[in-house]
Amino acid sequence: MKTSSVEFISRSPTPSPMKSEHRRFVLLRKIFEPWQWKRRKKRNRFEQTSRTLQRKISMRSTKDQLVKKDVLMPVKHNVFLWNLPDVEEVPSHDGETV
Repeated sequence: MKTSSVEFISRSPTPSPMKSEHRRFVLLRKIFEPWQWKRRKKRNRFEQTSRTLQRKISMRSTKDQLVKKDVLMPVKHNVFLWNLPDVEEVPSHDGETV
């Protein structure tokens, strides 16, 4: 008994090309889906932790206390103007004071 080529292909154990492409995408999705989920969860946890820490810090101590503990940097206004020498004290290029 002779079978036609169409029947032979349909009976073959290998899947059709469309199914194999679908399998590739399914495998890729299975590989990358957990990675994205973990990244998202980690970022959300970090944001939540930072919010709770900011809340705790602000509730327990004032800004001056945090500056003393070196948690916050002190606010400096126009520091560069205070450190400039006066115009009269600046020596000229000849060595004379102006």
